[in-house]
Amino acid sequence: MNLYNVNTILTHEAKIQGRGILFKILAGLVIGGITYIVMIYHGNFPSASWQRIAISSYIPWVSTTLLNLLQNLFVIFTISGFYKRSTAENLEVHPAGNSEWLLGKTLGVIKVLFILDLASIGITSTVHVLLTDSPFNIGIYLFYFITLTVPATLFYSGLTLFLSFLTRHKGLPY
Repeated sequence: MNLYNVNTILTHEAKIQGRGILFKILAGLVIGGITYIVMIYHGNFPSASWQRIAISSYIPWVSTTLLNLLQNLFVIFTISGFYKRSTAENLEVHPAGNSEWLLGKTLGVIKVLFILDLASIGITSTVHVLLTDSPFNIGIYLFYFITLTVPATLFYSGLTLFLSFLTRHKGLPY
């Protein structure tokens, strides 16, 4: 397996996914929606209840859970299209092998999602520090990223690829 080909495909797929309308909708929902939910339910605006601000891990957990929900829908809709069959399939030529092509495309999607995850962590932690009375610990954000977001993204990517490969049908993994 040529890692140069994988890196080239990864970079190209990350650019394609970053420009796509589905990613822009996801980014808007993640950045706007999660920030709004954290501000409204955990901020000092309506004087949040002590249950919401007593535990320093509650705000990161809520934002990570919502992020994983939206992100996994994006993974399912994006990666399931890799195996679609079309009439022009024999005209699609790429210099890499099929395993390199599939690995590069999958890692490109995952790269874009991890960048969005880190942006979400930054924005949510900023809101956490500035607008809430809850104790702040950046280690909890990183812990949830490593233990919840990374495994969920890899699992849903693998499951979607596996179901798409088995059935050769784009709609089944939905």
